[in-house]
Amino acid sequence: MAGQRGIFQHGWSLIVAALLNHQLLPVKPGRPEAWPGLTEINGVTLAVYAEGGGG
Repeated sequence: MAGQRGIFQHGWSLIVAALLNHQLLPVKPGRPEAWPGLTEINGVTLAVYAEGGGG
């Protein structure tokens, strides 16, 4: 993944380029990425552990 820019930097570059070229600002709908599941993150299985009790 070397050489890839972050999404913030990419968006900032688009805004600066539009302003410098006297164009309208680019507006696109955002699509958030899905959150990882609670049971597995990066191939590691997680367990939920609650200590103590109510009462």
